[in-house]
Amino acid sequence: MRRLPIYLLLDTSDSMRGEAIESVKAGIKTMISSLCQDPYALETACVSVLTYNLQGQILSPLTSLDLIQIPEIHCGTSQDSNLGSGMDLLVQKIGQEVKKSNAEQKGDWKPLVFIMTSGIPSDLKQFRTQIPLLKKLKGLVVGCAAGPDAKPDFLLEVADIVLSLDTVDQATFIQFFKWISTSISTASQSVGLRKGVLLNEQDFVRLPPKILRVDTSHPVAKTTIQLMKQNSPNTASKQEEKIKFISASGQHHENLVWTEPVTGMKFVWIEGGSFQMGDLFGDKGHPEYFIREVTLSSFWLGQYEVTQGEWKKIMGNNPSHFKNGDRFPVECVSWNDCQQFVNQLNQRHEGQFSFSLPSEAQWEYAARERGRKVRFGNGLDIADPGQINFDGSDNYKQSYSRTGSYRQQTTPVGTFPPNAQGLYDMSGNVWEWCQDVYTVNYSQVGTSDPIYMGSGSSRVRRGGSWSYSPRFVRCAYRGFSSPAYTISGLGFRLVARKR
Repeated sequence: MRRLPIYLLLDTSDSMRGEAIESVKAGIKTMISSLCQDPYALETACVSVLTYNLQGQILSPLTSLDLIQIPEIHCGTSQDSNLGSGMDLLVQKIGQEVKKSNAEQKGDWKPLVFIMTSGIPSDLKQFRTQIPLLKKLKGLVVGCAAGPDAKPDFLLEVADIVLSLDTVDQATFIQFFKWISTSISTASQSVGLRKGVLLNEQDFVRLPPKILRVDTSHPVAKTTIQLMKQNSPNTASKQEEKIKFISASGQHHENLVWTEPVTGMKFVWIEGGSFQMGDLFGDKGHPEYFIREVTLSSFWLGQYEVTQGEWKKIMGNNPSHFKNGDRFPVECVSWNDCQQFVNQLNQRHEGQFSFSLPSEAQWEYAARERGRKVRFGNGLDIADPGQINFDGSDNYKQSYSRTGSYRQQTTPVGTFPPNAQGLYDMSGNVWEWCQDVYTVNYSQVGTSDPIYMGSGSSRVRRGGSWSYSPRFVRCAYRGFSSPAYTISGLGFRLVARKR
């Protein structure tokens, strides 16, 4: 197994004594604990902790997460902060511990290095001597200038990414080390998906807002991350973009799409409104003939069904029957499994964003292009196997369907044209779990942002799948199953809320 080496080089000069060093200890404990919960990180990441004051010191050699013991960290009595000496030791240890590739096997991934300093290097000459030696190793170096007296200028000479912590309290350091652990988790997943061995800035998640800033004043900086405007969850300018597309009806549309930063899932903005929920075509499906007016607030809905690749990034496994690639929808997941995925994803976002399964009303409103009278989730009234993945066999022919291919398996998400909201596969491919408890007469549920969570042993699923006939892939059809039920045609998509 190729390892992902992570090195922490920490300043333990006298300036870090007291609250600062105690905060660092708490932060490292948080980081290690978080990483041990991540199956990708647990499989690939190895961590080493080094410190420096008068000279460099090894507190923990490169050790796998399941074996590492959190070291005791103490400050020296000298005000000297010999970062150059610490970097000298760091370069030596990377050379000794990181396995190189040879003709018989591939070596470890390039290292991730986190350097923290509270001031100006006392040994500037040695510091600058070590810079080209560290860069020669071609790892990704993240520098952190901690405290009001720290000068990020020097870190900008050696680091690819430079952060500044204005305060050294425990909450600040815990959030910083949580960011490190999430970034390591993301990198751990990335190394399994890419052929290259060099990680880069794009492997890192967005920085926590309001605490970290980035110094961009030094001309030597190769990479900086703008924070306050671009990383604020309220603006998220790089995460939101207008997209233009052609729907299944052949019309040109545009809509706002938001990219969730941990998995890369895309969410489409669905403007709220009122609509008639139920069977508007008189197809007489039971129990969909209860028609009522429902009013919904605006929401973000997954542009695609959750994929196997996205599931693996959060859960570390793949329960799907059709393991044909990361862009195929995850299936064989129960309603209970979906709740575990949602909980894990919410934890990764630490309250900045929240996710859930859509309500039944949200799902139908979005499938019908904000409540229009359309029969299928691509915005059309005729089900065509060339535009929806369902069982188009002759014996299932309906007045509102065409016959054609029966693929007998899932297709990659986004294979067929979207509806006018930019949503793909709202009919067919896989059934999609909803949050609601199933009730026969949903006309008894409220009409403003309704979701039924009363008594009942089943949960709602909508949209039909690859193995079902045209009747089941209609927008109005209401399916239901036990929350523990799984099948190779049952998946989900999510609703997102940005706080």
